[in-house]
Amino acid sequence: MYGTVIGRGAHSLILANGDRAQKIYPAGTTMAQVMTEAEAQQTARKHGVPVPHVYDVKCIENRPMMVMERVVGLPLDEAMRDHPDLVPALLSEFCRLQQFIHQVPFSGHRLFSSRVRDQIQLLPLDDGKRQGLLRSLDELPEGNALCHGDLHPKNMILTDNGLVVLDWAGASTGHPLADACQTYLLFLLHAPQLADPYKSFWDHQPGNDGHELSDWLTPLAFARRALNRSDEGSLASLVDMPPEWK
Repeated sequence: MYGTVIGRGAHSLILANGDRAQKIYPAGTTMAQVMTEAEAQQTARKHGVPVPHVYDVKCIENRPMMVMERVVGLPLDEAMRDHPDLVPALLSEFCRLQQFIHQVPFSGHRLFSSRVRDQIQLLPLDDGKRQGLLRSLDELPEGNALCHGDLHPKNMILTDNGLVVLDWAGASTGHPLADACQTYLLFLLHAPQLADPYKSFWDHQPGNDGHELSDWLTPLAFARRALNRSDEGSLASLVDMPPEWK
């Protein structure tokens, strides 16, 4: 009735209907959450970031749906897999585009660090470990940059005109290096061959307030544990996890 399935996110379903894509969210997702995602996407687009245009946000069968421009191309992870000789150039373009996203102001929205703090609060930690993690997070700088929150090659499409960024559900306001570290963590877990060159790009960027991408790694790795993902075992090897998680 609504279109043909062309993709599935962690919790959402993407349908194609002509030149439009329809993202259907799971029951329990609030319209406010979807409106924030749509605003982030449209703000990015207004500042020149290649993202699909959002036409509408509505409700169908008690579930939110975002109607947006359909993007035709190859997921970046597949392009990297099929054309290994192009990986360095594609990774460089990926990094430059993420850097461009961070130039977009997005103040007045939920902080990236607040999401991480909430996830840490959910973990079965003793109070000392939890408070230590929260203190380390509090010592890191905030920012007012647009952070995608879940940027990795599966969330980019390689089109004839270059890369297009998808899935802004985790968008927030924060420090560019916090968002970059989230991507670095995903590379460590799922594409380790890309992790070092990706980190090298960010380590050589000027104006990082005396901080490094890796400053965020421990709190972000712990926060990801709260999502109950299948990569829990790999997370344990990255940071000082409690013995019961190893």
